Amino acid sequence: WISDVPGASAVSVGLSHYMVSPEFFSIYGIPIIRGRNFASSDGAEVIVSERLARAISQDADPVGHTVRYAQQHFGVGPDGQSATLGDEQILRVVGIARDIRFPSISSQSGLDRPAVYHPYSPVSTPMVSLRCEPVCDIAAIRHRLASTLPADVRVQSARPGDADYVAALVRPRATAALALAFAVVALLAAAMGLFSVLSYGVNSRRREFGIRIALGASPSEIRNAVFRDGLFVLIAG
Repeated sequence: WISDVPGASAVSVGLSHYMVSPEFFSIYGIPIIRGRNFASSDGAEVIVSERLARAISQDADPVGHTVRYAQQHFGVGPDGQSATLGDEQILRVVGIARDIRFPSISSQSGLDRPAVYHPYSPVSTPMVSLRCEPVCDIAAIRHRLASTLPADVRVQSARPGDADYVAALVRPRATAALALAFAVVALLAAAMGLFSVLSYGVNSRRREFGIRIALGASPSEIRNAVFRDGLFVLIAG
């Protein structure tokens, strides 16, 4: 990313790219803090997140400025040898959106990255997000999409967004349930072992307890001695 803001330097940063319609920001509650939302005539315009705005323009306001975006990737050059190829675009920043935070169960998910939003194009975007409250009638949504989309466009799937989180949680929950089962078995085994040790200790001291009672010890004193000695074993266990 190279902004035309005076003094700005080239920045290399991993991004999340989104193609969105103007309604996206209101649907997901993401405010445009500076600049404007997309218009129907926008093409090479972009809206950037706060972190990306700070990265490409430092302390200056990037709204209204252009930025050259060069993307490099590895591929095969004209000579058939491995080479670093690049695509370059000139984009105009029209707005800055509030940073978003994704809840994620994986630290390797790559979420929570700086974001850049491009104007929605139905030709190149295979996924559409809809918001429906209080509940989503998936069958009605599929019927509505099928009746409004062009005849050559097929609705492959329609599902609630939280279904992705439920699917992502299956393995961690199964792992947690297995760990809990092992923990319960270990706890029961430890409890049985401690009970056996304490029971053996009490039975081996029955003659001692009888002598103490004969010498005037009360039952509560014997009981307290057993509890006190057993407590040390319990803590160690």
